[in-house]
Amino acid sequence: MASSTIETTTIEIFFAFASSSFLPHTFFTPINLKLDDDNFFIWKHQVLATIRELKLYHFLDNSSTPPQFLNVEDTTAQRMNPAFTNHEQQDQLLVTWLLASMSNSILTKMVGLDSTHQIWSKLHVYYASQTCARVKQLRFQLRNPKRDRSITVFLFFFLISRRP
Repeated sequence: MASSTIETTTIEIFFAFASSSFLPHTFFTPINLKLDDDNFFIWKHQVLATIRELKLYHFLDNSSTPPQFLNVEDTTAQRMNPAFTNHEQQDQLLVTWLLASMSNSILTKMVGLDSTHQIWSKLHVYYASQTCARVKQLRFQLRNPKRDRSITVFLFFFLISRRP
């Protein structure tokens, strides 16, 4: 029964798009790695490869959002620009794909974010702060080694702490 529902929905979506000239990109490339606190750079590399392949990078930097309304009359009549509607639809598909590639601990940080650009910006701010905190911690450890440890022992513990 569930399989029939999925097939019907897919067919309905296909016919809805077949009737218009806009065909949104769908994401058949799953990200094999769920984003968590320890794998941002690997995850980002996989995500960017897919986004660049599909020529969707402009959603990340918000560089080409069409205007919501084309003129004053459209604004008054609340007639949305079709290009804006298409852009919003593609953006939401990308949002869904990104969120599906995140662990629960990261998903909770994305609550309330509505666009790909907002999610991408939040991820960069979050991971930049994590990286800065780790750099400060390592600098402190380097400046204040325990007196009873040699540099070899210190480096050994440093390398062990970096293992996943």
